[in-house]
Amino acid sequence: MTLMAHKVRLDPTWWKKNGPDSTSTSAVEKALKDFSKCRDAIVKSGDARSYFKSVGRLKSAIAKVQQEFKKAKDKNVQELLAEMEKLADEQTKGTEGHLTIKSDSVKGLSTVSGVKAPSADPQDPITLVNGLDRAWTIVKDGKPDGAAKRRSCQAIPKGMSAKNLSGWKAETTSWSYVVKNRLNEDAVELRFQLRYRWNGQSDTAKGLFLTDCGVWADANTMWGYTVSVEASVKGQPFNSGSRKAVVGAIPLLISINVSTPMKSFTKEWLITCHGNRQRDLK
Repeated sequence: MTLMAHKVRLDPTWWKKNGPDSTSTSAVEKALKDFSKCRDAIVKSGDARSYFKSVGRLKSAIAKVQQEFKKAKDKNVQELLAEMEKLADEQTKGTEGHLTIKSDSVKGLSTVSGVKAPSADPQDPITLVNGLDRAWTIVKDGKPDGAAKRRSCQAIPKGMSAKNLSGWKAETTSWSYVVKNRLNEDAVELRFQLRYRWNGQSDTAKGLFLTDCGVWADANTMWGYTVSVEASVKGQPFNSGSRKAVVGAIPLLISINVSTPMKSFTKEWLITCHGNRQRDLK
């Protein structure tokens, strides 16, 4: 690490050459090497915890050197200690600002009204089943799970498959979710896609049914942020219509966890999709 500040070079080579006591300054040399190595590693790996440990080591070394040189009058010693303290404070504050969550926002996630389901004579109650996935991972450790696009759930009559139904119509929507840090940077950006097919109908089971209901996402995250997103069916498929006009529906819970070494929180949406195109949000 080579930094110029008040004409004092804060690197081990300069200090070893100009320091008044090579034995006493070994702690400073080691701290500077560790700090430089750790800071470079952070840029590559995003290991914020190691960063904080390195700052702690640097401050500890400064305290030791201050104790050794508390009576020193040497100008170089005093300037170096002052610059080391300034560097440690600036790095700590900058890192805290980077890792401090300021706000989160969602854009584009909306509800949709449904069409009227065809009415039929009262029939025996229809048991609605899923038969597909109950839960899947959308994002793990900040990276999208490619398998999420192949996961889905449904609400169709028991004993049938989506192939037994006709009249399917496709519905898709997208939205974004952004977490900003204290520096007003987009620390986390998730772009979601939701799809489902509705209007499935059968001559033997009157109503409107739902299939292929799935959600996935793209993700961008800054170092120091860990993000995971999960989808799960909450409860069971149900009839959101009536006995005469059956509408299959399924509630899908989207759970987001965002964490840094300083804070973590969870955001959830409960999205219910219906066989008449309707989409609810809680």
